[in-house]
Amino acid sequence: MTTNPNNAPYAEDEIDLIELWQTIWSQKIMITLVTTVITIIAGLWAFSLPKTYQAEIVILPPNSAQVEPIRFADLKEFGIQEQTTQSIYQTLLEHLNATETLIQFQQEPAIENYFQSFDLTETKMLKQIKESLTVQLPAESKQKLVFQNLETNIKFQAQQPEITVMALNTLLEIAKSRSEQEVKQNVMSAIAENLRINQQELALENERVNREIEAEIDRLKEQDQLELAQINQQINLLRSKASQEREYRIARLQVDYDIAEALGIELPVNPLEYNRQASTVTKFDFSSKDPSRYWLGTKALGLEIKELKSRQNDDAFIAELAELFKKRESLKYNPKIEILESRKDNLPFSENLRALKTKIKKLNQAEQQVKNTEFGSYRLQNFASIPESPIKPNKKLIVAVALVLGGMLGLFIALIRGAVHKRRAE
Repeated sequence: MTTNPNNAPYAEDEIDLIELWQTIWSQKIMITLVTTVITIIAGLWAFSLPKTYQAEIVILPPNSAQVEPIRFADLKEFGIQEQTTQSIYQTLLEHLNATETLIQFQQEPAIENYFQSFDLTETKMLKQIKESLTVQLPAESKQKLVFQNLETNIKFQAQQPEITVMALNTLLEIAKSRSEQEVKQNVMSAIAENLRINQQELALENERVNREIEAEIDRLKEQDQLELAQINQQINLLRSKASQEREYRIARLQVDYDIAEALGIELPVNPLEYNRQASTVTKFDFSSKDPSRYWLGTKALGLEIKELKSRQNDDAFIAELAELFKKRESLKYNPKIEILESRKDNLPFSENLRALKTKIKKLNQAEQQVKNTEFGSYRLQNFASIPESPIKPNKKLIVAVALVLGGMLGLFIALIRGAVHKRRAE
């Protein structure tokens, strides 16, 4: 009988598989024993692990009503950015997983007592908190969707179910407080900067108004001095004119005196009657602009000349001086200058000052409102509830994996032993 050499490998493979099966079957007790031992060890280890519980809380962005107290839309004129639900929610999310928030969370008495029971240092305690906390932020959508999922899932794991809920509420409250404080601080910083700028502008505007007042006072004083100089000039001119007229009158009276003396007229005579009695040479002409008054006689003319020469000034005989003296006296007191010098507040007289003052008042009111305002930074979608069953350890999964791994290890040992026996038999 002829044997096909091409069938030799198949025969050998069939023999090998049979031999392999015989090897495994011959050591079925050892394989079962290894699998059982590994499974029992894994089961004991799974039951010895501490139970880990997990609580979860879901939050959403705040609604418009919650952020309305901090919005301050009327501050846009000052360049202060309006607070929105998105910006406030984003600030909260930044604080949820921030190291400063976790450190403050770690210092809470209940949290600190819980983690101290594991005999951990502060550094390891903070690391353990970070491992126990899971914050699933909203995924950024690359597509322009009408509705986006803005849910944030916050999970915390602990060996005590009550701690998980308390930890989530405490952490959320700390993050809320820190984020709201930051939002307030940002708004107040912007308000403070605007207050500084407007107060500086108010001071500069007030200085400008004061300079204008000083310039107006100087102008009024200069105007008064100029007017005073003109009045004094008019007075001096009138006095000079009166003095010249007095000298002229003395000279004219002296001529009349000499004529009267030459005619022998001592006492006043009636000039008309005297003209009729006198020759034509000595007649008095009343049609002249400045007629001679020798007819008054030497006695009257002499007294008048004496009086004119002894006169100290002619003020009493200058009619215009009384009005000029009154004007000069009035220039000693200018009510406009006194009012301007006594002015203490420029606000009623400057529209720019009133506008700046109104802005400053508005900013001060807004600053006080920010200090006292209360607003929301999130909405709760799912409250945290105490978990009833642990999420760790998964005993069934551990036992199932141990059973598979134990069986594989038993098969591996069986094959190794079979190979060793075969080598020795050859």
